[in-house]
Amino acid sequence: METKSKWTVEELMKYQWATLFKIHKAYVCFVLVFDVLLLIIAPVAFYNGYLFLGTESIIFAFILPLMIYIITIVRVKKNYRSSKFLQNTVTTLQFDHDQFEAITDRGSSVIRYDDLYRIIETKTNFYLFVSNCMALTVIKENCSNELISFLHEKTLRK
Repeated sequence: METKSKWTVEELMKYQWATLFKIHKAYVCFVLVFDVLLLIIAPVAFYNGYLFLGTESIIFAFILPLMIYIITIVRVKKNYRSSKFLQNTVTTLQFDHDQFEAITDRGSSVIRYDDLYRIIETKTNFYLFVSNCMALTVIKENCSNELISFLHEKTLRK
């Protein structure tokens, strides 16, 4: 089974959000708890006459997630533009039962499924993590149904 994959800004953005919500759950939970606390503080502050504190709490509760979102988008675009490797490399992935091979014009790597750090499946992609911060993307629309089923089964085992 074989497929081709190429990183684009959109694919890199999908990867970023998948890792944020599937690997960095503690970070997301911290931000959500902090936001909830700010939204609880606001009415208490208003009730006790601290209008400035209440206003700050509401503003910060909305600005914090917005800033995280904007910073993430800017960082992904900057990283993509700065990497000619990401922009120009098409990876051919050949899958066997116990390993897969990633082939580019610069070389190839054979990776056993047992050596993968993690496999994440989203609606549109699979991410085959070789470490906690490095993954190969498999775009589902470029895959046969057989390959999607095969990788889905590997995801359940990992």
